[in-house]
Amino acid sequence: MLFLDALHNTRKYGPALTTHDILKAFAIVLMVVDHVGYVFFPEDVWWRVFGRMCVPIWFFLVGYASPRRFPDELITLGAMLLVTDLWVGERALPLNIFATILAARLYVAYAERIVQDGVALATMFTISAVLLPLSLVLFEYGSQVFPLSLAGFYYRHYRHHWLAPVSLGVAWAFFCAAQYVFFHFSDLQGLIMASGCGLVCLTLHHHHLKPLPSTLGRWYSMPVALFARNSHYVYTLHLMAFLLGRAWWNHTSPFGPMP
Repeated sequence: MLFLDALHNTRKYGPALTTHDILKAFAIVLMVVDHVGYVFFPEDVWWRVFGRMCVPIWFFLVGYASPRRFPDELITLGAMLLVTDLWVGERALPLNIFATILAARLYVAYAERIVQDGVALATMFTISAVLLPLSLVLFEYGSQVFPLSLAGFYYRHYRHHWLAPVSLGVAWAFFCAAQYVFFHFSDLQGLIMASGCGLVCLTLHHHHLKPLPSTLGRWYSMPVALFARNSHYVYTLHLMAFLLGRAWWNHTSPFGPMP
């Protein structure tokens, strides 16, 4: 069964939480906030202002992991979300976040094959910018998140090179500018979103993957590990529940459909 490996995922990194787990747990909270706004309150963009702050974490970690294999379970989860979208009347395109993760991994895989210097960095960002209009049609976020994954790759392999902080700074600016335009944020909303994403990126700049022995035996260790190490399942299940719940409400509520 698809979800039977959740317990294995929880245990495979040991009983102590890691810095990855803490980052992911924080990102999950922001992600749920974002999806509450997306599904139930689409006219109130304040939900999205704070929800945007989880995106740098997810895609930085995509590049930081830099795996060469795309797990079959991610394809299955992406297909489940696609079917749910179609069932509730959402559009098939752009494809959901799992297609974006696949594209970001291919982008990082290309970066791994070239010699990294200033020209390579400029080339990779140019690719992201050129692909942006078409990629936005094909998959969520489009190529605006690729530089965040590239920054994760640099921090994993070139942490003490100038490429790492420069790539993260440019990725932050590129992403925040795109979100400001796409969501039509007010100046105040844009400032809060950019400041929050900036604090997240500053945290990522100092991030190292390491265990946290102080969490051994703590009451919260197991639930945090369960959710953080199975974040792909958390993403899929809660978003499916939100979408199906909204569809049910719209068909049964005497108060009329949601916006």
